[in-house]
Amino acid sequence: MRNNFKHTRNISEASAIYEKGFSTFELAIVIAVVCLFFIAGGIFLHITSKSAYDITARHDIQAFGDYQSFYYKINNRCIGELGQSIRNDGVESNIKIENYSISEGVSITIISGSPDNPYDSDNPFTFQAKHEKSDTVFEYNFQNGKITER
Repeated sequence: MRNNFKHTRNISEASAIYEKGFSTFELAIVIAVVCLFFIAGGIFLHITSKSAYDITARHDIQAFGDYQSFYYKINNRCIGELGQSIRNDGVESNIKIENYSISEGVSITIISGSPDNPYDSDNPFTFQAKHEKSDTVFEYNFQNGKITER
């Protein structure tokens, strides 16, 4: 079997080949590029995490609005009073709904309107949702069924 490796003539020639490495400048460039990738990854992770928290809060307020609408059709009244909230952020809820929970970190608070007259055009039944790890607040207007981002 034939060996395809090129043989060197002496030890000094061989050691010269193996002693050549990266210069300090080349290493600095590689380290800088790696650092840029880590920074970009951290920024991307922060943005996508915030977006995920916002999607969770928006989903929960829509589901709560649908639940309230269903409850109103059966009982001719919504659940909760002005200032009350249903929460899953470590603070105790003052709206208790059996077999109903919202996502971890989310709180939904009733901010206006009457549960007896949720479709009042002058003062519609309205509630807000917020995730504890996001600054975005979503507002649900019961009269028109729309969600507004604040």
